[in-house]
Amino acid sequence: VGSLMILSTVKPAIFPAFLELLFEALSKLASQAISKTAQFCVAPLQSGALITANFALEHGREVFAVPNGIYAMGSVGVNKLIQDGAHLVTDVQDILMSLNLFMIPEHIEMQVALPDNEEEGALLPLLSHDPLHIDEIIRIAELPTMTVTSTLMMMEMKGMIKQISPMQYILAR
Repeated sequence: VGSLMILSTVKPAIFPAFLELLFEALSKLASQAISKTAQFCVAPLQSGALITANFALEHGREVFAVPNGIYAMGSVGVNKLIQDGAHLVTDVQDILMSLNLFMIPEHIEMQVALPDNEEEGALLPLLSHDPLHIDEIIRIAELPTMTVTSTLMMMEMKGMIKQISPMQYILAR
């Protein structure tokens, strides 16, 4: 499918006005030049993620949003994106269908499932053909929740694993 880019901004206490401009410039860069799509899982209402999403929409990029519970931290912005027309993502097929990438799963199925990074290497051995809940995966892997969820999503897009019911994962092969 291509490459994945994750921009993370942690605002130090010094030079807040300068940093605000810098983060806005990075958001423009991410939404215009680097990426054809943008996907958001967490976005508080007043966040850099929403700035990036708005720039992406202004420049005709596809914006995808993974819904959250209404009381979940960081859910307000993501749910607002969906309300405002972002593509709702409940599984990998939603992205593939929106981007007209119908044959990607078949091509991926033909490839050998080898981990591309340390996180995939840590998660792949935990999965089998018996469903395993994401909370259990996070507990056993001892990795941060965001790392596990994003890695599982990428592994699902690659055809390495499948989500067979909400938050239940198995090996695809």
